[in-house]
Amino acid sequence: MARAKSESNGELRDAMAALVRAQAILVEANADAALRMREHEKEATELRREAARIEQETKQTFARVEAILLEHSRILHALPEAVRQKIGFRPPD
Repeated sequence: MARAKSESNGELRDAMAALVRAQAILVEANADAALRMREHEKEATELRREAARIEQETKQTFARVEAILLEHSRILHALPEAVRQKIGFRPPD
């Protein structure tokens, strides 16, 4: 009977050693995953900043385009009268 107990203790030790190795692998994988997550979060933060900068530049560009279009519209609206004055056309009294 003593031999059977010794064999089961050996199996238990092997199982415990395998469990410890598996836990070590799990801890390492967890640490790697946490590191990758921090790196992805950093990249995401940088991308959000870049997107905000691009959005701001786009708004400024559209504001400049709108101002130019408004000025061109004003010029085109005044053009017929400017041409009349240039050619000396006077409406009848």
